[in-house]
Amino acid sequence: MRPIFDFCLSIAVIHHFSTETRRIAALRALLEVLRPGGSAYIVVWALEQADSRRGWDANDKQDIFVPWKRNEGKGSSEHKERYYHLFRSGELERCIRTAGGTVIASGFERDNWWAQMGKF
Repeated sequence: MRPIFDFCLSIAVIHHFSTETRRIAALRALLEVLRPGGSAYIVVWALEQADSRRGWDANDKQDIFVPWKRNEGKGSSEHKERYYHLFRSGELERCIRTAGGTVIASGFERDNWWAQMGKF
């Protein structure tokens, strides 16, 4: 891939990859399409959600399936399970560095970890 973007978004994507190797590969793919000096904003679900309706905390497992119900109309519905990897504090930043990126800024907001990753 050619580096053609100044900025990329990855919102609620990386946490669906089932292994750390795949998560890091996805971050590397973002870095590949960024121009030098470009950045990407990444948001993933956090494990630390004790105060949310989900109630996960640091003692829970990180790899989970969450039920998803799709309404088909007229009272019928389809149930599926969606895979999530719940990130611990500092894990997203570590994955970014392993992928070869630079962490510009990071934080926690509304049950999510976020980071701005740069390519320098």
